[in-house]
Amino acid sequence: MERDDRRETSVVAGIAAKAKAQAEALKATPPEPSKPALFDAVRRQGERAAALDVAGIVEGIKAASPKTREQYRRTIKRRLLDTGGVPDLAEVSRASWYPTRAALRAGLAETYRVAKREYDKAMRAGDVGLAARCIQRATKALDGLEAVSSAKAPAPVKVERSARQRLPSPKAGSWQARVYEAATPTMRPAIAVLWATGCRPAELEQGVDVYIGEGGALRVRIPGAKVSDKNHSGQPVRVLEIAQESQAGKALLAALDGKKRLLVQRKANRLSKDFLDRIRPRLPKGWTISAYSFRHQTAANLKADLKDPAEVAQAMGHRATRSQQAYGTKGQKQRGGGAVIQAKATHPAKETRGFVVSPPRPSTKNPSASLSL
Repeated sequence: MERDDRRETSVVAGIAAKAKAQAEALKATPPEPSKPALFDAVRRQGERAAALDVAGIVEGIKAASPKTREQYRRTIKRRLLDTGGVPDLAEVSRASWYPTRAALRAGLAETYRVAKREYDKAMRAGDVGLAARCIQRATKALDGLEAVSSAKAPAPVKVERSARQRLPSPKAGSWQARVYEAATPTMRPAIAVLWATGCRPAELEQGVDVYIGEGGALRVRIPGAKVSDKNHSGQPVRVLEIAQESQAGKALLAALDGKKRLLVQRKANRLSKDFLDRIRPRLPKGWTISAYSFRHQTAANLKADLKDPAEVAQAMGHRATRSQQAYGTKGQKQRGGGAVIQAKATHPAKETRGFVVSPPRPSTKNPSASLSL
């Protein structure tokens, strides 16, 4: 690594200065080794340095970007200089293992190079004792470099699959119906709303309005969660029209039980206990379904049914089309599709990176039956 004035400097800030300070502090030590013994030690360490490719590591440092060198400096300070020159690989995660090891190898190679340079200066000055101590530091650096180079990376941590990845295969049919049947009568209205709309548990906690609208349409009004006017995110309110002939629509009609309107409300933590204590034990082995699984499945069905990402975003309660990337994919759609016919939200959805909003499609619905917030 070079500065503009072409003077060579250490990749590790302070290594050279620290080496000089240590050399000064160790001047008064007993007895000096003979020069033949010192030369032999230097030869052996030179062979080790060649075997460990110290020169190649140093050249790699010079070729690294400024950002990489800065990352090396921070790691070296914390895991080498602050530990008295002993490399510290304790509690390094697998994700950061290789960058950390590369930084320590760079720091140890540089420490060896600085110590060897100081040895040459001491020998020219005739200070054999200081030269011997410089070789001791060089040896310590090579010992550390050898240990770090041969260290094994930690075993990979098993990452739990996301809710999207845990969705049952489309071949499993309507898994939501299995969940609905496993639920108690008290739980079923909330399950029906999740099934039909894919709303968030936090929205269900606020209360979701299920009602029969004009023309006898089955509709669900959802107060938004994760809404921020400052960040222009989330939909304060959205209304979904649900197909009454769908399984989810029939479950909602069963919850209405002949009434025109019903407020369905259940606390999010209560809903979690419903799944853990009652529903999951009654599902096929390997199904790790949660309330959020309904949201991922609804997204997959919406992407296949509505096709227009802007309309999908409104149905999901998003203000930008990019947000739906985190949810179920078209490949996870269920046979027969979902229950949502159309959606309207407080704000139009904004097209953002990753999705192209298709041109508006001619409406085949009766204008008098359009949704209203």
